[in-house]
Amino acid sequence: MNKIVIVAGCALGLALAWIPAYASPTSKKVTITCNSASGDIVTGTADVYLCSSIDSSATVTFDECVGATQCPSDFTCDSTGTISITMPCVASSKVGGVYVAIGCEDGNDSCGTTHISTLKGGKGVELSDGSSDGDGVTVTVK
Repeated sequence: MNKIVIVAGCALGLALAWIPAYASPTSKKVTITCNSASGDIVTGTADVYLCSSIDSSATVTFDECVGATQCPSDFTCDSTGTISITMPCVASSKVGGVYVAIGCEDGNDSCGTTHISTLKGGKGVELSDGSSDGDGVTVTVK
């Protein structure tokens, strides 16, 4: 009888080891990265809000971010120093979407953009400022 219990316990332990771990529905990691393809000095900031849901019936504004929790406001990057930084952000409820306002300067131009996105099945999203010369800022929420 003891052997059966031990074998069953080992089998259960192995099965649990192979089950993929999923991120917490309220805790996300936010990464901001500055990219400089043309050699310009790129500096970036990001204001990130975790939303319990996204109301996609209107235009892309902060008002569509339902149940918003603001992440720490020190998401910054600089292509000459801190190229990328990742910080945690915890929402007060399950995260169903993200609202990101990206600020970007690449020498002579402003390349800031605002994005709103739904997290499908809790998976991450990657949002960029859309700069045409390859200089810019990318924000990833996982």
